[in-house]
Amino acid sequence: MSAVADDLAVEAALDADRPLTRDPWSRRMPPRLVAADEAAAFRERWFALERAASADPRGAVAAAEDIVGEVLCRVALSLAAADDPTAALRRYGTLFERVLAA
Repeated sequence: MSAVADDLAVEAALDADRPLTRDPWSRRMPPRLVAADEAAAFRERWFALERAASADPRGAVAAAEDIVGEVLCRVALSLAAADDPTAALRRYGTLFERVLAA
């Protein structure tokens, strides 16, 4: 199983266990930062660039930069759209911790 497939399996497991709580102190996974259909489209683009990487490594890197940039813009829009400042701050904090842990 590839690393991407492993990541997809983990994401699916997390989706199944996402709580419906609004507890601001909960350490559980917050709502998705990118809608499932959008995430699937981004992943499909990522898989395509991985398949093309051996033929055009530089092109694959440029495509990866584009995709990651688009994902980060989408995440920023999602975080900025929160009506509740406490929830928005919690989501920013979760993203911050995920990035630092990567």
